[in-house]
Amino acid sequence: MQRYIYAVALVAVLGAGYYWYSLQPEVVFTIDAQDSISNWEVQSAYKDGGELEQRVRDEMTRLNEHLADDATEPPDYQVYVGLSNQYLLLGDGEAAYAELQKALAIDSTTTGLAWHNLGTLMDRLGAKHSARQAYARAVDAQPHIDAYHSAYINFLMSRFDDDALAITSALDRAEAQFDDDTFVFQIRAQYYTQTGAFEDAIAEWEKMKAGAPEDRLRDIDAEIARLRAKI
Repeated sequence: MQRYIYAVALVAVLGAGYYWYSLQPEVVFTIDAQDSISNWEVQSAYKDGGELEQRVRDEMTRLNEHLADDATEPPDYQVYVGLSNQYLLLGDGEAAYAELQKALAIDSTTTGLAWHNLGTLMDRLGAKHSARQAYARAVDAQPHIDAYHSAYINFLMSRFDDDALAITSALDRAEAQFDDDTFVFQIRAQYYTQTGAFEDAIAEWEKMKAGAPEDRLRDIDAEIARLRAKI
């Protein structure tokens, strides 16, 4: 009888362990070894103990209820991304990270949103190498979305401005994807301006001007004149 009780207890412990493990998010992304996150809190204007915070918590309740209602269905990528956003509004970077891991466990190859948001989060936490990986994965997942290219290139220009090869490679990839899209001309012009290659920047603005709507021409001409004054 005693042996039976021990066996039942062991099964219960193993079952509880399996249940706990099943609740843990699959780790799709790991923090880059070059980064160290000592504090996962991010600045938040919503954690005020008042109306703003309550609105966030109400939305979190709604999203969690959605998961509970669809318990028999596959987990929802968008819900996990939404929960991550709400945790971030409360300044809880670690919980936001965990929710993004759950989203990535569902789809890490064909949807870029969680990767993009992870890049933003890692950047806010000061983990720039991790952010770089995440932004790049967003582009890999959905190269047809220009916002992911733009976010990645602007991040590189801001955090890795000395890595000219990475920046120009990312620009070339965006240009190959979108051809004559004005956003490529503009971001390349910004890079040339940042590096002091003003004549090259002017050439990009001239390309943009050729296809720009009438209401943009004055601003473009003003920028070209500003750059010419620097030469």
